[in-house]
Amino acid sequence: MKKSPVIVLGLTLLMAQACSSKKEEKWISGEKNSKDTTVHGRHYRSYHGMYYPIFANRISPGSYQGSSVHQISQPSHTPVRTGGFGSSGRSHSSSSHSSGGGHS
Repeated sequence: MKKSPVIVLGLTLLMAQACSSKKEEKWISGEKNSKDTTVHGRHYRSYHGMYYPIFANRISPGSYQGSSVHQISQPSHTPVRTGGFGSSGRSHSSSSHSSGGGHS
């Protein structure tokens, strides 16, 4: 009977991990022969048709939302981070979200 609490704890942890919807933050080099580009001082790498910001010569499609060529060409574009807890895991570009109300 001493092993019973350990088994319950193990199963609870296993179920919590299986139910987690958080994307894995996996840093990769990208595809073989992928193209890098620099736009407005930011470095991007093409991966599956989208552009991702490069950090330490790696990209993280699970951590950043891919951007189109048109999006990265905008001077106001900021890479969008995904995941995290609530809004703390996200940043947004002012060019991609407009509320319609102006601020003075």
